[in-house]
Amino acid sequence: MTKKQLQSAWKKVIKETHKIPNWDALKRNSRQYRRVVMLRELILFCQVLLEKIEMGKNTAFNTIIFKKTINFYCAQMKEYV
Repeated sequence: MTKKQLQSAWKKVIKETHKIPNWDALKRNSRQYRRVVMLRELILFCQVLLEKIEMGKNTAFNTIIFKKTINFYCAQMKEYV
């Protein structure tokens, strides 16, 4: 996932959040609430991984982790977006 893809995914999360008329009234166990929260967490995790790879710290290790986890998270995001 590139930074542009992450930004567009984040915009989808914001759009999804704005679809909810009363965010505060949502129950934490509701499907809509979990959906938005999971998307946020996935995207933020992807951003952290990308930043670590770009910084050059443990590049080989981070690249391996990124490749393995990003495939899983992309599949999860496709289900929810």
